[in-house]
Order: sequence, then C-alpha cells, then structure tokens
Amino acid sequence: REEGAQWPNLDGDLDGEGVIGASAPFNETDGSPLDSEQAQQLEALKQDFLEKLRCNAVTLDEVLEYNDADLSELLKDDFGYSTIKRNKLKAWLKKQQEENALAQQLKALRELQAQLRREQLHQLCAANKLEKQAVAHAVAGSTTKSTPSDRHLGDAASSSSAQVPGASPPQEEPAYAGAAVWTPFPGALWELISDFLESDSLCYVCRRLADVLRRRHMDCNVSHQILAAFLKKHKGDPAIRTLRVHCNAVRDEGAQGLVALKEIPSLTALRLHLAWNWLTDTAACALAGLKEAPLLTSLMLDLMENEVGDVGVQALAELRHAPSLTDLELKLWRNCLTDVSAEAFAQLKEAPALKTLKLDLASNYLGDSGAQALAALKESTTLKSLTLDLGSNEVGDLGAQALAGLKDAPALTALTLGLGSRDITDIGAAALGVLRESPLLCSLTLD
Repeated sequence: REEGAQWPNLDGDLDGEGVIGASAPFNETDGSPLDSEQAQQLEALKQDFLEKLRCNAVTLDEVLEYNDADLSELLKDDFGYSTIKRNKLKAWLKKQQEENALAQQLKALRELQAQLRREQLHQLCAANKLEKQAVAHAVAGSTTKSTPSDRHLGDAASSSSAQVPGASPPQEEPAYAGAAVWTPFPGALWELISDFLESDSLCYVCRRLADVLRRRHMDCNVSHQILAAFLKKHKGDPAIRTLRVHCNAVRDEGAQGLVALKEIPSLTALRLHLAWNWLTDTAACALAGLKEAPLLTSLMLDLMENEVGDVGVQALAELRHAPSLTDLELKLWRNCLTDVSAEAFAQLKEAPALKTLKLDLASNYLGDSGAQALAALKESTTLKSLTLDLGSNEVGDLGAQALAGLKDAPALTALTLGLGSRDITDIGAAALGVLRESPLLCSLTLD
C-alpha cells in the first residue's frame, strides 16, 4: 500500500451486522480454552498485525492468511469484528493493490516516453550537425573560385599522385543530398514586422535584433529639464521611424522646441502627449510646423486640458497641407474652442491624402454653427474614417440635423459621433437616424 493513502471507513452504517460474539481465546481443534503460552502467542500475533495496520504496512496476502475467526479476533479492538467489515477491508486492500500495479505501469510508460524523447533529440542534434556541415561545405565551394591554371595544376597533381606507387586514392567529398539549409530572417523582414507593430519590443529579443532595430521605434518620457538635450540628440536621427513622446511641464517654450522633430528624415508616425502642460495658442501655432516633416503619415497631438483657443486651432488646420499625412488625431478636450475653431477644422476636407480623422472637441464652447461647419467634412474625397466627439458642448437639434448630412460622404465607411448633450431632442435624434441609410457606412457609432 502506498504511503499517504487513507484507510477505508469500515464502520459506516454496518455496525451490528454479522457480529460474532466476543469470547475468550479457544483452540480451533477441540474448542478448549488456550493455555497462557498459546494466548501470549496469539496476543503477540495480534499486536504485530495491528502494528502493521497502523503503519500502513499490511498487504492483501497477509490478510488472506487469516480465516474469518482469527481476523475477527485480531480486529475486534480496533476495527470491530463484523464479517461485512472484514470483506470490506479485503476489497479495499485488493483495490489498493491494483492501483499500485497501475501506477507502476504508468511510471514505466513515462520512462519509456522520456527515453524516446531523448533518442529523438539526439537524432535531431545529429541531423542539425550534418546540416551545418552541408552549409559550410556549400559556402566554401561557392567562395572558392579556381582559375584555369589552378585547375590544370590540380589535374596534374592528381594524375601524378595516381602514378606514385602506394599513393592513396583521392578522397571524395561527402554528399549531403537533400540536407536542409537554415538561414536567418533578413534584417529587412524584421524591420517590416517591427514597423507593423510600431513597437521597440523586438529590440529586447537578442543582440542581432537590437542592432537592426535600435531606435527605430521609440517611446520616451521627457520633462522640461531634459527636453533640449533630447531634441539635440534625436532631431536628425535617420534611424527613427515612429516616435512617441510623453511631455511633462514643458509649457509653450518646450512645445515650440518640439517642432524640431520634423527634421527627422525617416519619421513616419509621431505621437506627442502634451496634456496638462499649460499650453496656449503659441504652442499650437508652433506645432503646426510639423506639416513639413517629409515622410510623416500619422500624427497624434494630445492637447487636452490646456488653454488653446481659436487662433491655435486655425494654425493646426494648416496640417491639411502635409503631403503624406493619412492619419490625424487631435485631442482638444477642455480648451477654449468656439465655432470659429470648428470652421477651421472643416478645412481639413482639403487634405490630399487624409483617410482617418479623429477630433476630440468635447467640453468646449461649440454650438450648432460649429456642428454645421464640421458637417462640411462630407466633401472630402479621401476620408474613410471619421470620429467627432462634441459632447458637453452646446450642440442642439440644428447641429444634429447638419451632421446627419455625413451620410452623403463619398468615401466614408466608419463614423463615430459623440453628441452627449441635453440640447438634442427627439427631433435631432430622428434626423441622425438617416445615417443608417448610407450605402457605404460599415460602422456607425452614436454616443
């Protein structure tokens, strides 16, 4: 029996069934009482058996050596002496024996599986060694080029060696027919994967990828103390493709310096997190200069919780002149924007390559006039995805009716409108319902 297994409950609901009355020890041959020596032997036998039970060392074979009477006498003090209880003990011990045998078989099977795995691993190592030899042989053969004179001298040497008595015949090169050649992914492929992820996580895989992808995708936290050094180090770095900068307390002076990032020659995606930095129109006007980045296709400016007004937004609207810009996201939650800002953003319809536009203008001072101005974005011929968050403004039914005209946008397939306002009634809601009639819209979200 395995150590730790629990003994069965031999009592259960079987007390009082099949009880053999207790009596003094007797001789099975003639039924006479045992003398003191025989009684001591029986008592010693009983104690030995019970000690084995307590130590979980008793086996089924030992139990079967005793007849019912002897087993009843041995067990009456600890387990009772019911015949049903004895049978229950025997059945349990037999089950334990079968389980132990099954456990041994499972153990042997696991050892066999481990041995097979070791043999397979050994075979794979041997095959890998042959493949490496084949690669080395192929490389050596391709890099060694013999001249006609070399070949002539070699033929002469081989013919002369064949004429020397006792000379060994030339050894043939081993053939590696069908051997697989392992080659690593080229660096260009890793660059494509990294560009798809827009992450620097692959740089931490191995030293080779660190050399290939170093500074290709950067995510930095910059404070006003180190901003100047950061810009000096990276503004002309040709390795940078995507850049994410989290700024802390840089104010207008620091934001004006960030426009130097346009000098990064290979920059394709830029995300500037400038929320809660006490920025004004001065900073917004400076950031509009990012339109001059030659390869910039994706731009995100987080200007939430600042003091940017209509003048700054009019400057940011100049981003429509960026020749390669396809994705633009401007977060201006809780600034100082009015309907004039909305009219400026409507000019983004002229952007030649813009496909995705996200404008977070919530918690400002926009009204129906601003919503009507933004509805002009339906005239864009390239815009496929539009997100407008105008919540917590003063947009009412007239603004909602104007925005319903976005269903006529010629290329728009995804539209999200955030219009959390108490000024929109059932009239405005009914007007927005016509958006579902757009033949091109595949995704429509009204919040």
